[in-house]
Amino acid sequence: MRAPLFFLFALAACEGPRASVEIEDMRVARDAEGRVVAEIDVLAHDQLGGNVGHYCAYALFPNEPPAVRCESDLEDGDRRTLRFVSEGTPNPGWLVIMRVRLGNVDVEWSRAAP
Repeated sequence: MRAPLFFLFALAACEGPRASVEIEDMRVARDAEGRVVAEIDVLAHDQLGGNVGHYCAYALFPNEPPAVRCESDLEDGDRRTLRFVSEGTPNPGWLVIMRVRLGNVDVEWSRAAP
């Protein structure tokens, strides 16, 4: 009887995502050259207490290609600030979008450029 119960437990443990990365906060500001600086604070979660795996962060500034940063450096409970700087000088009020992807799940926040 133990073997079937163990199999069911192992099968249940493999279903669904066991890891996630959430955005806790987002800030946008301008630097001395007029570029937009966007920062997000991320928090990693892993049900087994380990590494969350390969994730990517994207910064989408108006009229620019996405800025992308991919890492595998977050453990359960880790917090990190990710910083991106625009190439140009987006107009005030234009939307800056920050996205974090882990597996097939995206988390997205946006703020208007100052």
